[in-house]
Amino acid sequence: MTIIHAFLNGVGTSCRKARMLGYLWAVNLVFSLILITPFFLLVNREFGHSLAGGSLGRLDLVWMADFQYKYWDLQPSLLLWTLVPLGFYILVSIFLNGGILGRIAAPEEKTGPQAFFGDCGRFFWRFLRVFLISIAAYIIVFGVVFKILAAPLDAWIKSAPSERPGLIASNIRFLIALLLLSVVQMFFDYVKVSLAAEDGKRTLQAVGRTAGFLGRNFFKAWVLYLLVAVMFFALTVAFGIAGNGFPGGGPAAVAAAFVWSQIYVLFRLWTKVLFFSTEYHFYERAHNS
Repeated sequence: MTIIHAFLNGVGTSCRKARMLGYLWAVNLVFSLILITPFFLLVNREFGHSLAGGSLGRLDLVWMADFQYKYWDLQPSLLLWTLVPLGFYILVSIFLNGGILGRIAAPEEKTGPQAFFGDCGRFFWRFLRVFLISIAAYIIVFGVVFKILAAPLDAWIKSAPSERPGLIASNIRFLIALLLLSVVQMFFDYVKVSLAAEDGKRTLQAVGRTAGFLGRNFFKAWVLYLLVAVMFFALTVAFGIAGNGFPGGGPAAVAAAFVWSQIYVLFRLWTKVLFFSTEYHFYERAHNS
């Protein structure tokens, strides 16, 4: 299967399975509200009954610095409030990934809540083991491989006679980090795809199977992954530019900004489904050919 065919088939599957977005969006909204509530209460207490609140822009660094200084003592509590739900959200994301891939692997079946959440539970422990293995992989890749690749650039930055060569080297260093991140992320996406496609339960066996598969199809799989990633990045920039055009102040503007942000959240969730869909179609055709 060509990269374009896998991409188009993935788009088709993502659109047909769009009902999953409702489940994913609901979970995302609940966690967003949990995370933002303490910050909203503090900001509302500070500016809710103040004329200054109406004159603030979307990002005013001066008042943000003053606000941080005033509530410095509360930062450990706010950090704990943030880290605990985020840790739980990682587990929920692993849980939901099972539903996404389970429904993608059953193209002829409907995506009802019972089937979706049934797949979430069916794949949770398998995907949790994949997540734990991926932590070790990230440590090795960024603790060893990245340092080796970035060593010449670090030396270049230190010996640069001006800021420009150092800036170029820093950007190259950042690009290498992004590419390594994409490779590791893609690898473990395909491990999950393998488990879903084969309905396998042995995680290490799936890791070995994925290593062999990507060893034969690495560049095609990587280009396909980067194609979706670039599309997501470009449309994210477009969303940001369009969102900045909303007028500031007033309930109508706040409501419009909220609706726009939720549209972007749905797009981000759809892209997550698209990643898995394109990878699943590529894996199925390349693995069986």
